[in-house]
Amino acid sequence: MPDLLYEKNLSFFRQNSPVLYSTLISEQAYVNTQVEPVADTFNFVLETAQVRCFVHSIYNTEREMQQMFAGVDQETEVIVVFGMGTGKAIDYIAGHFPKIKRVIVVEPDLNLFKKVMRELDLFKLMSQVPSLSLILNKTAQESALFFDQLTADLLELNPPMAMHYYFDSIYPHFYGEFQGALTETLRLRLVNLATKDNFKQAWMVNTLRNLKHFNGSCGILMEKLQGLPAIIVSAGPSLNKNMHLLKGLKDRAVIVAVGTAIRILDSNGIVPHIRMAMDGAKAEMQIFETIDTTSAALLYSDQLYYEVLPQYEGPVIKMILDTDALSRYLAEDNYKYELVASGFSIANTALDFLCRSGCSTIIFMGQDLCYTEGKLYAKGSWKKDDEKFDFSGAGYIKTTDIFDNKVYTTRPFMGMKSLFEQEILQHQEIKFIDATEGGLRIENTEIKTLQELMDSELVVKYGIDGLISEAVKEAKDNNEADKIEQAVLSLEKELSKTSKLNTNRLAQLKRLQDKWNKGMSHTKFMKDFDAILAYDRKLMTIPFYAQVASQQLADVYYALDMRIECNDENPKAQAEGLLKKHFTRTIELREYIDFLQALIGEFKGEHEINIVFE
Repeated sequence: MPDLLYEKNLSFFRQNSPVLYSTLISEQAYVNTQVEPVADTFNFVLETAQVRCFVHSIYNTEREMQQMFAGVDQETEVIVVFGMGTGKAIDYIAGHFPKIKRVIVVEPDLNLFKKVMRELDLFKLMSQVPSLSLILNKTAQESALFFDQLTADLLELNPPMAMHYYFDSIYPHFYGEFQGALTETLRLRLVNLATKDNFKQAWMVNTLRNLKHFNGSCGILMEKLQGLPAIIVSAGPSLNKNMHLLKGLKDRAVIVAVGTAIRILDSNGIVPHIRMAMDGAKAEMQIFETIDTTSAALLYSDQLYYEVLPQYEGPVIKMILDTDALSRYLAEDNYKYELVASGFSIANTALDFLCRSGCSTIIFMGQDLCYTEGKLYAKGSWKKDDEKFDFSGAGYIKTTDIFDNKVYTTRPFMGMKSLFEQEILQHQEIKFIDATEGGLRIENTEIKTLQELMDSELVVKYGIDGLISEAVKEAKDNNEADKIEQAVLSLEKELSKTSKLNTNRLAQLKRLQDKWNKGMSHTKFMKDFDAILAYDRKLMTIPFYAQVASQQLADVYYALDMRIECNDENPKAQAEGLLKKHFTRTIELREYIDFLQALIGEFKGEHEINIVFE
């Protein structure tokens, strides 16, 4: 029976959600949990290296559900549930929220979900609510992107969220990271584009336009930094206490300025060795408008707002982020590159870059992660020094700093802190020191003042400027930039193949729709629909589609596929829903291809595209 149920559930997802079906049959589990069934009841024990707990109460699951949903208005139409559990939350919602229209479930644990598939008819479970969306086996950051797509029409409603008790025990940082990533996702918007997927297209525009200024990747630079101490300089207000000391450390540690700290240091006459930037919004230009761009190398990602590089007169070096699918595709087989992890902020990325470089010691400065003395930035940014914040508003969290002073922070700051701490735990070979001299405590770092470090630890001189100059020259001598044009031409060919397959799929969809409208039986429809699903498999044989397009459209596909309209068992509703879903997928891909082809034409000098960023 369990195997029959599993196959039935798998078939349900194959027909109704190709993306979820692909997750179930081909993806590795994102979280490494052991899932054990509990004897004589439909419950499980989840175990990680740190925690062991039951999925549901072993005493009273009804009370568990009552407590879980205690803060949710019974008149609500949308509920977000963290954790699938064994489906009891869906049963409870169906029986206690009469006006419910949509349920969104976030479940990172693929292992648990597959166990549930062997015991529970998911079609019957999901049929209890009008619409159910499932975000499965995704990181907190990925989940936030998909959630943004799913709730684009609900942002003003701020849908209530409920969490299973096991969820916070097994994934203690997930919710905070999810909230922080969601805030960041909503921040960046691109306007005046032909289609609605602004965030995605901003990355495409920046990537293609930044290729014109590519002079080499960061792999050689990372080799040069191995074994050196490094300082990540962020823009927090505590930077006012000690940034003047950086001039005396210029040759004793690699000084890396990130984000707004680039402008703050320049305003205070301090030149770092490396500046790091990756923000794709037009506002990023404010950092660079008045600074001396000749004085330090700029380490950037292709996500960076495209007007920065043409105006930057110093050396520029590219890093490829793990989220840069298009950049990775273009680099593959063309030049050696090292991946760097993205994060909530450029400071998270800087930490990963320096860890991967093998630095001996990494020091944090200006990393307050809160509003120290009511301020967000140190002196020297483009913000007014007397800017006031109303901490009584939503989104602020009261906590304490390293001196036990009361301060306010936010979910994004807490998400940054969590990522710092996770990275630190992964690199026991590196010494981590927090020399911010204020702000929130970053776990597993030593707290020292910068003066103490100058007097005792940062005493050796390394000739760092020379090492960076060598890295820039060697990267340029590798002629990596010359290979980019050929990579773009190869991309254009694969785009053409993708476009042809997608056009054929659209034509077949139209033929199938015409047959259905003329009275085709549901059984024959479902048989013919397998030919439509076959196009997904054919598209995945094209490297560009598999490595780039499918990833960059994943949030759109999830928004379509995870809204499983399965409450109506009417075959007519099912067939028309499948047609609508796949027509939309096909049109989304067509618009994506058309836009990318236009950007390639611009790259080749065939025309210019007028694009406005807000």
